[in-house]
Amino acid sequence: SQTEFRPLPLTDQCSMSHQPDWSFDGTRIAFNGMCNDAAGLYSIAPDGTGLTLIIDEGEYPRWSSDDTQVFYTMPKPTSNSTFQIVPTDLKVMGLQSNPTPQILTTKIQGRGGVTIQPEAQSFFAHHGKYLRRISVQTPDAIENIQASVYFAPHTQLDWLPQSGRIAFLGTDIIGDRDTRYILYSMLPDGTELVRHSIDMDVVAFDWHRDPRRK
Repeated sequence: SQTEFRPLPLTDQCSMSHQPDWSFDGTRIAFNGMCNDAAGLYSIAPDGTGLTLIIDEGEYPRWSSDDTQVFYTMPKPTSNSTFQIVPTDLKVMGLQSNPTPQILTTKIQGRGGVTIQPEAQSFFAHHGKYLRRISVQTPDAIENIQASVYFAPHTQLDWLPQSGRIAFLGTDIIGDRDTRYILYSMLPDGTELVRHSIDMDVVAFDWHRDPRRK
């Protein structure tokens, strides 16, 4: 929001918390954090109660459409990889009793996790903010689509469930790695790019799915 509301911490048990993702029913928030001196992926209720460790590894947690699983990525840097572009495991963690994480794919991609299109069971990932490509991963195919008409750096993909669009942060200047990030959205095929933020340097964002809207 571009209003002047003051953000309030949900809990004082975490010395670090970032990469949040709302559950689709709006009752939980998953995030990457350091809570009670233990690093991992956690979930918490919007009122700050019920802090729960999901798993002690990974980054960029994302809820499944039925809120029974959490997808996340595990970068595996090598001597030949850069910080932004590394071999990465896409894993899924069930939230039932005695869960065990499973590896879905291992691909070279940019840091920033994936976002999910629930209806098509597709995963959108970016191939590094300097490669300017978004990868669409489905159970039977992988396709690269253009991230921006400006061919500019981008990061942090998020699926907007009610509008069927992908939101992300990008720059509007080719080759400028230090310029401000701007909030954009587009259709899954890379068309209808729309700019949403003006005169802001957006560092991160998330969408609150209003349960009153159907």
